Amino acid sequence: MQVVGGYQLFPNINQGTVVTIGNFDGVHLGHQALIKKTVAHAQAHGFLSVVYTFDPHPVRLLRPSLAPEPITSLAQKLKLIESLGVDYCIVEPFNYAFANQNADDFVKQVLVQTLGVKHVIVGHDFNYGQKGTGNFETLQKQAIIYGFSAEHIEVQAFSHMVASSTKIRSFIRAGQVDGAALLLGRYYSLEGLVVHGEGRGHALGFATANIETDSELIPKFSVYATTTQFLDLPNTKTHRSITNIGVKPTLSRVDFKPTIETHIFNFNQDIYGARVRVFFIDRIREEKRFSSLEDLKIQIAHDIDQAHRIHQKQCTQ
Repeated sequence: MQVVGGYQLFPNINQGTVVTIGNFDGVHLGHQALIKKTVAHAQAHGFLSVVYTFDPHPVRLLRPSLAPEPITSLAQKLKLIESLGVDYCIVEPFNYAFANQNADDFVKQVLVQTLGVKHVIVGHDFNYGQKGTGNFETLQKQAIIYGFSAEHIEVQAFSHMVASSTKIRSFIRAGQVDGAALLLGRYYSLEGLVVHGEGRGHALGFATANIETDSELIPKFSVYATTTQFLDLPNTKTHRSITNIGVKPTLSRVDFKPTIETHIFNFNQDIYGARVRVFFIDRIREEKRFSSLEDLKIQIAHDIDQAHRIHQKQCTQ
């Protein structure tokens, strides 16, 4: 897949395109259905498939206080899109000049004149142009004028739930990472750097990796069954693990900065400075304060047993 930093940099090609347009945050199952349909249509008619997306999210520019936390980083989003067999992905820098482009100009200048569009496939809630004045109905009218076709797909439901980025964020904030996984088609994950902590986990007999992340979307303070993957090592094997997110109320002051700590099973290596990705499989329990360190140690042992059972269940499904 070729990534293009804005429609003005799209190469001059003598081949029509099939285009889908959206933010695609999370690249959830609904997004995947839309992109797969785009790729299939392009391949069936000898065209190139194009995913047209934006960075940053439009709301982050236009209504910063209401901007949703990204489910995926741009790099992760591009990797997921590429895995679906897309030929080109345009990442449009979303600025005020682009936001103020009217709907007619977007279709004429971007889709028709630059991309040579032959077919457009969009989601049920699609809108475009200045203040979102364009919608699927206006797109259909413009398609007739400019000689391309357009279609939209209906709401996509999985496990009796509508696939939406908003619903996925809600699940993650509530600690319902298993629900998020049902709509993502994969486990939600955080990427970060292993940094030095206070060493209290090791003192308790359960060494942990303290993870510093730039992600804004952090699951609810809880203990989770997870897996951990090292991103900058030759062997990208995924290790079973357990992760605590919170303020460690038994060990720390109430105002202590929240931490993400992961205990990797059967692992004893120096990994300070390593980049890791932690995949959240299921929540074990909410974070709580214990009356003594001994009670905390007993609970951690129970948590690890529960994590093993969750991992084993995943292997048999």
